[in-house]
Amino acid sequence: MIGTDTGMMPSSFQTLTPRRVIGIDLSMTSTGLAVIANGIIETHTVKSKPDAGTLRSFLARSDAIAVDIDNAVRIHRTDLLIIEGMAFGAKSSSLDKIHAHWWLVVKFLCEFVDQEPVVITSGQRCKYATGKGNAPKDVVLAAVIKRYTQADPKGNDEADAVIFAAMGARHLGHPVEESLPLVNLEAMEAVKWEA
Repeated sequence: MIGTDTGMMPSSFQTLTPRRVIGIDLSMTSTGLAVIANGIIETHTVKSKPDAGTLRSFLARSDAIAVDIDNAVRIHRTDLLIIEGMAFGAKSSSLDKIHAHWWLVVKFLCEFVDQEPVVITSGQRCKYATGKGNAPKDVVLAAVIKRYTQADPKGNDEADAVIFAAMGARHLGHPVEESLPLVNLEAMEAVKWEA
């Protein structure tokens, strides 16, 4: 029993709050999501079809993706949220929309679900997964399949999200890996974990 004379309760009722981490590999077409809670890894993908080409349809599409992310992983009950940073070196005729979408989703996370995400770069993700900051996506996918056997990622998007969530779980003191090479762990030091 725990408590006082006036408030006794069986110690079996005492529970620890689970640590829950979400990783987001944001995209306008296929967003990879990973949730780690109590050492269990779940993955999801949020798909989106092209908009009608107008500004209003773009904004509506971006909003819908943000809502779909929240519906898929229930962000409100999360200890740590991680999102991949913008790819400033990317080449695309839609780069303005890609960057705008990133900011719109971050605004949704900060204001609507009241979770400010930690931003991790693609280089930090690659280094944590493989030990090399410039590893190709398929090498990261292979590393995730080998190391996180229960995750069962369906493609690169979910694999990247698993790495983000795994980094967050390690930061909270609940790593999901038995061990990692020191070179991989160097990625943790470069992340700005606190706002």
